[in-house]
Amino acid sequence: MFKRARVGGHLNIDHDHAHSTNLPTRFSPHLQSNNTSSSQKDSMGRSTKNSTKSRQTVEPEPVVEAEDDVDINCFFFSEHNSHHDTFVLPIARSKFSKPLAWLRDDVKTSLLAEHAFHADLPTIKFHTLKAPLTTEDVGKEWFQSIDDIEAVAKLRQTATRIKTILGAVNDFDEDALHFLITAEGSKAAEKDDIVPEMAAPSRFERLVRRADARGKAPSSAAKSNEYSKAQADEEFILHDGFYADKKFAPSTIAPPIQIYHPVFNAFTNKLDDNTFCADDRILDAVSAMMQESAKIKTYEPHANHTFLLPHLREILGRDVSQIADMQNQSADGTCQVIVMNAPVPLLKAEYKRSLGEGGCDPLTQAEYSVLKHWARKELEPIVERTCCPTFIIAGGGPYLIVMGVVNVDAFIVQRLTDLMWIGEASVYEDKHAYRIGRAFTAVVEGINELETFYKTLVGPEAPPPSEGSFPYPTSYSTPDGATVQFKYITALENEVQSVTFLAETCEDPPSKVVVKFVDRYSAAAHRLLADEGLAPKLRYFGTLDGTTAADDRSYLKGGFHDGPLRMVVMDYVEGSTAWDVAPAEWPADIVEQLTHVLTTLHDADLVFGDIRLPNVMICGEKVQLIDFNWAGKEGEARYPRLLSKNIIWADKATRLGIITKEQDLNMLHKHFVLMLGGPQD
Repeated sequence: MFKRARVGGHLNIDHDHAHSTNLPTRFSPHLQSNNTSSSQKDSMGRSTKNSTKSRQTVEPEPVVEAEDDVDINCFFFSEHNSHHDTFVLPIARSKFSKPLAWLRDDVKTSLLAEHAFHADLPTIKFHTLKAPLTTEDVGKEWFQSIDDIEAVAKLRQTATRIKTILGAVNDFDEDALHFLITAEGSKAAEKDDIVPEMAAPSRFERLVRRADARGKAPSSAAKSNEYSKAQADEEFILHDGFYADKKFAPSTIAPPIQIYHPVFNAFTNKLDDNTFCADDRILDAVSAMMQESAKIKTYEPHANHTFLLPHLREILGRDVSQIADMQNQSADGTCQVIVMNAPVPLLKAEYKRSLGEGGCDPLTQAEYSVLKHWARKELEPIVERTCCPTFIIAGGGPYLIVMGVVNVDAFIVQRLTDLMWIGEASVYEDKHAYRIGRAFTAVVEGINELETFYKTLVGPEAPPPSEGSFPYPTSYSTPDGATVQFKYITALENEVQSVTFLAETCEDPPSKVVVKFVDRYSAAAHRLLADEGLAPKLRYFGTLDGTTAADDRSYLKGGFHDGPLRMVVMDYVEGSTAWDVAPAEWPADIVEQLTHVLTTLHDADLVFGDIRLPNVMICGEKVQLIDFNWAGKEGEARYPRLLSKNIIWADKATRLGIITKEQDLNMLHKHFVLMLGGPQD
């Protein structure tokens, strides 16, 4: 047993008031104004605005007055540091035994005061230089000379003691540059603090701007140089997985498109279902295409008109043609339907006579072709009320791929199949032909579903733009067979990648719920803790349409998830994660509570795997666990294929490695016991 250490400053201030406004509990030179307004979102995405009253300090006690501050020199390693200046964090010498995480609040305040940058607290990271520098050594030229911060600095774990990194207080070098700071911006805070001068652009306006792609045609925009420039710019970026090789390039990862429209969920489920059969007519047309696909083609327009379009028309049973737009640009093939007097694309095709020829990647060219098509003015009402689901078939020579597109808060393109060899190379190709036939049968059925979807858009009044920005599931079934409808309120993460949403049921009275979309998930572990009041109530776990509860069979194969996407609906919990609360404000017995939680799981031969601050909800003086993605039976549950280098993991934790009960306890010790000043062992 150990005594918890209060996180306090060397001057006495109103700690309760400071905590309620999400400001550091330590005194900071940036908090000297009499009235300070703060705006932020809490851990569950709720906007709050607080105003702190004048802080009144008392005379320091004699023992504190004799203690000197030490100035820690920091450099904000970001383009937001336009003047390339350093800033200082003054701390008492006695606080050198604190973990780095203790400095986060002060860093957040300093970044706002020095650079007008609203940092997202959990993303603040500390790096130390590999080669020592003084504050005079850094500046604009130094910053611009660095392509990758990892080349010059080492990321430090936030549980590490300050003294472990900076050395003994008596030998402290106050002229040295001690930390490089990186952080992501808190979009929620910026939106709350800044009053816009004009209305935010609509989803159609954002799409048009992105489709401009610096005025390039799809074939030009898809060339590597232009594509790289677009992928480095948030305004033009396509969320297709490809990212620019540049410092601070934005992420291009997005949620699975299956959660935004049922046509894509149905497509992938069909291909995963061994009982799904190829249509005989389509299978015959595919066989004919296979005979010609590997013919070496020397002239691209000829290949398109004599190979791709005739075979696609035969397979799809629809017209597929080159249709020029106002700029006389056209994809190699378009299958469309007229809705509200506007040409709605169901499928776009781009094809090269051979992969690697033609000057650009046909897959990327197809993405821009879809984007350009949806940017037509006559399609604005449909863009504003739907997520614009569209299929793509692209490739070159004897290779084709099927992709899907949605336009929400981002323009997302994802591969629905691998790059398929559609030629013949063996005397026995029946099985291969059948696999291709199944894929094209799923495409044909998907296009039919899209046509029905678009034609049922009735009425001149478009729903609010947000209707097309959220996932399509809006109901779930209860164990007694009742159906509960719900409406989305907001994503619970700031980034495009968010798969967790706050929603409200349409019951009387309504209640708030959290809706999450997952691949791997342990409903058994969640229910076990929920029954003990140690996790939010699990209302539903099952198929995306909300009708069929999922069983707890494992879809793990070699550590990878090999099953369908599922939807989780749980009660919304009032509180904050341990990450968002200063350790001094945690329940005094938090370690004992979490030990009991893990014991409850372990006694049922279940493991959790991710016992970190963001996954522990603090609800008054009680704690609950959230996020059961990695949990499962001991001996079966595994870590994911990617383990962030920025997180302290349990001893012997490896990518795709088996999660053990001992590792759960080791994570508890590293992330909670040590944070509270407990023993190292």
